[in-house]
Amino acid sequence: MATYYEGGEKFLAEGDVSLPEYKRLKQLLYLNKLVLFGIPLVIIAVLAMNGKSVPVLAVCLVCLFWLAGSFFSQGSEELYRSDKSKAEKSEVSIFRDSFEIKGEALTFKGYWSEAGACLEDKQFFIIRGCPEKELVFIRKLPGQEERMSAFFRETFAKKYHKSGIFCGFFK
Repeated sequence: MATYYEGGEKFLAEGDVSLPEYKRLKQLLYLNKLVLFGIPLVIIAVLAMNGKSVPVLAVCLVCLFWLAGSFFSQGSEELYRSDKSKAEKSEVSIFRDSFEIKGEALTFKGYWSEAGACLEDKQFFIIRGCPEKELVFIRKLPGQEERMSAFFRETFAKKYHKSGIFCGFFK
C-alpha cells in the first residue's frame, strides 16, 4: 500500500487559487448541492402541477438556482482573505492513497479515504470534507487532465462529480 513515503508520486500539482477563481468555485459547489437536492423538488412540483405551467416553473427554478448561488457566494471574499494558505503558492503531491500540501503558511497531509467528495471543474479538482481542511483545491496540470480525471474518478468512485451544466456560467 503506497503512502506518503513509498510508492512514489502520481502527480505534483499546484494548490493556489485566486480570489475570482475561489468565488467561482464556491458558487459551483453550492450550485452542485442545489442541483442534487433540487431535482427531487422539481419532479414533485411537476407531478403536483399535472403538466400545467411547466415552462413557468422551469424559469422560476432556474432563477432560484442562480440567485441562491449568488447569495451563498457573498461571504467568499472574507473567507478567502482570512485563510492565507488559499492564495499562496503551494505544491500538492498526489499519491495513490494520500496527498500532501506544502506551502509557506501550511503543510497538510491527508488520505483520500477521509475526504467527503471530489468535484471536477474545467481548471480544478475540489476535494471536500477533509478533517482538518474544509476545501482542498488542486489545479489541473496542462496535458495531464485526462490522466488526473481518471485517477480521481477511480479514487472517489461514487463520491466523484464532474461539473456539467453550470461549469461555464461563472467565468
